[in-house]
Amino acid sequence: MIGIDVDRLRGMEDAVIESSDIDVTGYSHAASDQDTDDNRIVIREYRSEDHAALLALWAEADLHPFTEPEVERLIASGGGALVAESWDTAAFAASGVLAGTLFWSHNGHIALFWKLAVRSRFRQRGVARRLMARAESDISDAGLAGVALLTHSSNVPARCLYKSQGWTHRAHNEYWTKRLKPPMGAPHEEKTSC
Repeated sequence: MIGIDVDRLRGMEDAVIESSDIDVTGYSHAASDQDTDDNRIVIREYRSEDHAALLALWAEADLHPFTEPEVERLIASGGGALVAESWDTAAFAASGVLAGTLFWSHNGHIALFWKLAVRSRFRQRGVARRLMARAESDISDAGLAGVALLTHSSNVPARCLYKSQGWTHRAHNEYWTKRLKPPMGAPHEEKTSC
């Protein structure tokens, strides 16, 4: 029998959750050898020692990474940084494997999700839904009125996930940015008629 470091699990926030047979895009999938009752996901707050694993996850998800100082600044400003850690007893290691992440910030009234990502081998197991539920609970507990997010229009699985979770698409909103520091790589601009 493979053991679990119970003392480490006790120090983690929130409940241990089992993997799900619900696909994040709303379609069912059949259980596989990797989808057993022994699979466990822990949703907890980010710790600085998670950063290297986050960089790997964001690279896999093709997301621009936050530096450690940026993550610390987000947390210090009253936002949240959550990770989903897998404790799969079938392939247990000395520590859990980072399965997903979700960060959020706020303007004092509304929160904004950042960096929702799930490692490919953990997708379609309810990890994103559980990260979102925990973040929404934290945001509500903080007294904020709601939450928003940005996503690429071509990211159909994410859009289906958001719709299935009661989110509303607001097509009339535009996303504008202004760089205060030089961008990494070539800048992308769209021409306007102004």
